[in-house]
Amino acid sequence: MIQRSKSGTREDLGIMTPIVSLTLPLPPSTNHLYERRKGGYELRLTEAARGYEFIVNRAVADLDLPEGYRLRPPLRVRIGLVLATRRRRDLDNSAKYLLDSLAFALGFDDDGIVELHLTKEVKRGCEEQCFVTVEELRP
Repeated sequence: MIQRSKSGTREDLGIMTPIVSLTLPLPPSTNHLYERRKGGYELRLTEAARGYEFIVNRAVADLDLPEGYRLRPPLRVRIGLVLATRRRRDLDNSAKYLLDSLAFALGFDDDGIVELHLTKEVKRGCEEQCFVTVEELRP
């Protein structure tokens, strides 16, 4: 389930900084992003990866951001994964494709991310999801 996401600003010591917050399903692990074409050497994105791109693009479109909206670097990204079980899940593997999908959907270069905060929490019996906040850092 995707919850309604939001965008807006945060007042931080009197300075308004653009911020985008999304609640998304868990991204596919980096280990499950690519597959080989049958009988070939060429790699392509898996159906799960393409589906996740669509979900992120849809969530960003639902924000109703102004046309041409772009987050400007430097950026701070916070990602929180909520897991229903203690199964192994590497934070860095989860973050890579999520960041790539967000960068494409929001129109920023992920090279502009200067702070990245990753957390994971196990809440037995809950719906697995990912909370993401992207914020412009202003001097």
